[in-house]
Amino acid sequence: MLAYGDLSHPRTPPPGDRLPAGVPYAASSDPVKIQSVTLSSAVVHGGDDASGRVITTSNAAALTARIGTYQVGVPRLAPGIFQISIRVPRLPTLGSTVDIVLTAIRADGQTDQRTVPVRVTF
Repeated sequence: MLAYGDLSHPRTPPPGDRLPAGVPYAASSDPVKIQSVTLSSAVVHGGDDASGRVITTSNAAALTARIGTYQVGVPRLAPGIFQISIRVPRLPTLGSTVDIVLTAIRADGQTDQRTVPVRVTF
């Protein structure tokens, strides 16, 4: 398990709003922020299943993951919680380190990005 993260001072949500544990409250006009990224491994093999979980501020409407020109939407499980499981393709980039560019997107289009390196091997 590989984790990247930031610690921040959470704001208090309005009364009645409940958020999953670890998700910081953010109003719709607050900056969207990627709080932490957890990957199943920092080294993956072509053909293996890999997974990732991303925690964002509560105002993230969507999250994408991109490697080069290949981009996917990461499913939202709950406010601020995004998770994906994917089969690692057998590509010519095997044996190299690739960057996964994660982009959290607020409803009005404002974004936050985090780059996470992953080594892909045979």
